[in-house]
Parts: sequence; C-alpha cells; structure tokens
Amino acid sequence: KDGGRFIEKLIASIVGLKFPFEHIVVEGGSTDNTREILERYSHLKVIEQEKSAGMYAAIDQGFALAKGKYVTWINADDWVLPRGYERLYALIAENEYDLVYGGGRYYYLDNQNYVDFKSKPCGKFLFRNGVFPCLQPSTMYRKDLVDKVGGLNFEEFKIAGDVDFFTRYAQAASKPFGRVREPCVVFLKYGESLGDRSHQLYLSEKEN
Repeated sequence: KDGGRFIEKLIASIVGLKFPFEHIVVEGGSTDNTREILERYSHLKVIEQEKSAGMYAAIDQGFALAKGKYVTWINADDWVLPRGYERLYALIAENEYDLVYGGGRYYYLDNQNYVDFKSKPCGKFLFRNGVFPCLQPSTMYRKDLVDKVGGLNFEEFKIAGDVDFFTRYAQAASKPFGRVREPCVVFLKYGESLGDRSHQLYLSEKEN
C-alpha cells in the first residue's frame, strides 16, 4: 500500500530476470500513484487485497494464487540484484532444495549508504530457531511446502509474521537448504518500514 515512491524500481529490477516467473502484486488500497505505476506494466498480475488485515494477509493471498513451483515475496520498497537473484533460482531448480537464500545489502536512504549483509551458513538450523541467516527477500522456497504449513499466520502475527512463517517452514522441511554468498537483494532502510514503526510489538511477537 502506498509504495509509489519505490515500487517502480522494484518492478524494473524484476522484469528483466532471465528465468520464468509470475509477478503478482497484491494492492492494499493505495492512495498515492501506485496504481498508475502498476498500469504501465502488462506482465503484472495485480489483485486487490481481500482482507484489511495487514501486510502478511496480502502476502498470504498472493501465495494462495501463485502457480509456480517456487515462491517468495519482496516488499515494494526493496529490489533485486539480477545476477545474485538468478543464481538463487538456478540453485533451487537444479538441486531440488526446500529453500535457498543469499546475501544482500541494506541501503540507508538518509545518507545513501550501502551496508552488506552476508548470508550465514547453517541456514536451516537458524531458520528453525527463529533467526534469519539472510535478508528476507533473498529467499526462494517450495510452494507446496508453503501450502502444507498453512502459509502466513497473519491473524496472530502482524509484525513478526516472517519470523513465524520461516520457523514453521524450516521445521517442516525435509530437504537441505542452499546458500548463495553474493548479494541478491537490496533492503531499504529509512525508518518507515513495518518493523521500524512497531519495534516493541515486533519484539513481543517474536518472543511469542
């Protein structure tokens, strides 16, 4: 919702990827220029959010409609780095992993500074214990296993839905996880993200 400041950069980073993909955008009732931007790209599958229940409800709706073997989500204010992201897809498609993850970069908007976030080894163990070994958008995972674990628990977790989801997913996974060391995504930091605006609630939900 209201991602017009950034979403075109995200779309541009995805549209040229050299592997088959379905790009679903769940629109949460934007009042800025987001809809106008989305109309410029014919490859997008834009759907209206069914429930006004927050970001993770929108993501869960997109997962339910996705037709591909592998899925992921990227927020409107982040973007992918094509070479690393294409390596993620190649790794999961060639090895039949349950999940692959890679490195990333934080981009701090106030001082226009990039800070690398290197992917950590032992990713499956870390995910199972509620610890991210990567930046969330630098992941790909199996759609059938997403369905098996019940998607995102957006009714209970409004801020830490990603931690809950990946913990449950990793605990249900039976196959190995693959790791890409190079950066695959850029994660924007500007003090207005869901977690930044609700940090205490995030910590409380993560504890749960």
